[in-house]
Amino acid sequence: MNDHQKQTGRQAPASRSRRMALISGSAAVVAGAVLYLTRPDMISPLGAVLALATCAIGMLPTLFYFQRDDRTIPFFPAVGLFQVFCFGLSPFLLPLAWPDAPPIIYWGGMLTLTSESIKTLMLVLVGTAALVAAFYLVRRAGLAWLPVPRLRERAGGNASILLLGGLTVAHLAYKFLPGLSRVPSIGQFLEPVGYVVFSAFLVLLLTRKTRGFYTFLAVLSLLLLVAARVETFNFTQLMIPCLCVVAALVYTRAYRIASMLAVLLVLSLPVYEFTSHVRYTEGGFVKKTEQFLLKVGGYINGVRRDSTDATQNVVRRISHTWLFAHVVQKSPAEIAYWGGETYKPLFTAMIPRAIWPGKPRETTGGLFGKRYELLEPTSKTSLNLPWHIETYVNFGTPGVVIGMALIGAFLAFLDKLLNAPGRRELEVGIGLGILIPLTFQDSNFSLMVGTLPQFVICLYVYFLIGEWVLRRLGMGPAAESQP
Repeated sequence: MNDHQKQTGRQAPASRSRRMALISGSAAVVAGAVLYLTRPDMISPLGAVLALATCAIGMLPTLFYFQRDDRTIPFFPAVGLFQVFCFGLSPFLLPLAWPDAPPIIYWGGMLTLTSESIKTLMLVLVGTAALVAAFYLVRRAGLAWLPVPRLRERAGGNASILLLGGLTVAHLAYKFLPGLSRVPSIGQFLEPVGYVVFSAFLVLLLTRKTRGFYTFLAVLSLLLLVAARVETFNFTQLMIPCLCVVAALVYTRAYRIASMLAVLLVLSLPVYEFTSHVRYTEGGFVKKTEQFLLKVGGYINGVRRDSTDATQNVVRRISHTWLFAHVVQKSPAEIAYWGGETYKPLFTAMIPRAIWPGKPRETTGGLFGKRYELLEPTSKTSLNLPWHIETYVNFGTPGVVIGMALIGAFLAFLDKLLNAPGRRELEVGIGLGILIPLTFQDSNFSLMVGTLPQFVICLYVYFLIGEWVLRRLGMGPAAESQP
């Protein structure tokens, strides 16, 4: 290949990425105009502008991603889109969630709002801006000193597949053997490793790094991992692998397929109405499937929960702005700020329960729901506390600005460690499986990242030791080649 052909080959992906950025930007502008002009009566012009500004800032990482030439996982774009869908779009989705609003009534009438909260919309905008600005400032200018951990990849990726296969067996054993799941601390590794293995196999297959029997092994493992997720009927556990698929397709530049799958995922959100009914059903997969089909049949025949349809319930579930408005309304006039109370588990999360059997359990979700009178005092359930809202319940307005900026810096640190350009396929798959679950920032910070450091360390130690063992067994390392 001559120099001209090489240059042309490099320019083609860049041209496609710029075209995607232009298309995405143009579509966002048109959609923003339509949303503003058709906004609900409850939303004032100022409120609509603030919400659209949040959407615009949340979309920036996606536009920046498409303009870059290097191949990385679309991690931070997904973080920005979470802010768009769960906060920025909430005011415009009111007709889908509460057709007769105001008032907005939720959680059995415990949350009632009769007007928009400009303060809340401003806090959402400022927090999103702090998150995005801090991420790019730290990622581009503050982490040059940070070394990137690397893993050897075996010839043809075959040894990597054997190591991934071992993790697959361990994960499935944890899911289906009750005795193993009761071992203290083991779930902190074997539960999230399912996403890692799924993503790594997926990337290896999409990039055609497997051959023959190893392709069969990878496909079989993927099917078993999917079946393990389906068996739970846990909507979040089903959606995260789907998001990993979308991210992997974007990484491999399969934009059209990724776009179609993303649209299908959005259209499938109302299924949450039915999975939420059956996920705690005892009796295994068959019983859950039976209950699921009964719920779907009843719904078709007009049996509805609280006289609301599936679309209304799922839009209420993802519209975090109104939960935020409720919190702002209550704090600090009626409920004092927590002063960092919800972040205290971070200091003990890394201590295995096997070493400290009496370690306090993570109960922030339940305490949050009861404190803000959204759960009954005797309730055994919990209420999700998204990161953005968590910064406010602890420290108020300064907490949103500083807290979201710190979160942006933290995500930049993770992005540098696990998503640097030029990583090999195994490393990309590992990064994908670790990072994508963090884009759905729906639970409090310590619950989602408290055990992340030891999980990453254990994962890399496993592959390093596994590589050494395989080499001792005669499977020589792949020739070192620079990516």
